[in-house]
Amino acid sequence: MRLYGLTHASFSALNHFNTSLANANEIVELKVEFMRPYCVAYLDQMLLAKHPNKKVYSSYPKVNQYLHQVDLVWYESKSRRSLEFPQQDIICVRRFFPSCENEFIEWLEHNVRDKIPMMEEQVWKQIVEHIYEVLNNTFYHADTMHGISVCGQYYPTCGYFELALYDCGKGIPANVRQFDQFTRQFTDEECVKWSTKKGTTTRPRNTPGGLGLFRIEEFLRLNKGSMQIVSGTGFYEFCGVKGCTTHTLQKGISGTMVNLRVIYDDNLYQMSLS
Repeated sequence: MRLYGLTHASFSALNHFNTSLANANEIVELKVEFMRPYCVAYLDQMLLAKHPNKKVYSSYPKVNQYLHQVDLVWYESKSRRSLEFPQQDIICVRRFFPSCENEFIEWLEHNVRDKIPMMEEQVWKQIVEHIYEVLNNTFYHADTMHGISVCGQYYPTCGYFELALYDCGKGIPANVRQFDQFTRQFTDEECVKWSTKKGTTTRPRNTPGGLGLFRIEEFLRLNKGSMQIVSGTGFYEFCGVKGCTTHTLQKGISGTMVNLRVIYDDNLYQMSLS
């Protein structure tokens, strides 16, 4: 089983993780040949929330190496083979809580900004602003004691980096459905799509915020990047080139996952700083 970019088809594999975790005693074998940051963020939350006494490993050496390098605390080493992945391309998994605004920004500076020194400072500030809005939006709706797990990777030959944010909390559909009678009948897919639209928010009136997902989508439209949002059985994808698509998953996830792909070509940014 191979795991590439986050698509609606990826979740059969993530559900395989759940089955493996539930059925194993202490050491869980992950039968995958390749992993991406969203898998690590997902595993970190699921192990913390539901299986805190278990460890994971893979029968594939490269996956073991990746789990070691990405600093997943639940990784059980089964091999001492030399590492093959470029360490500088890895953005290690980290868990953040609502009081961690400065800590999160410092983490972005150290783990992402330092890897792309050619980027203009004003471009970087906009990237940080929009990514933090996504994190803050997730904090507001998660209602979880386990924080948010963030993991990423830098792809220098492709000119972009990816960040995956996952919490196993309340989820978007539950928040949207309790908002009013109109949204109460929405499917999970419709709830996730609704949450990305300008002017839609489940925050109380006069409460600051509520533009996080809409603003990051507008940013990625200019950036030509992409974003996937998954909550419950709702899957939403926005691509700065192709627009948005939605799907209903056969089996969903608890909480919310947001996967971002940000291109760092300065020539793409013609944005106002206002």
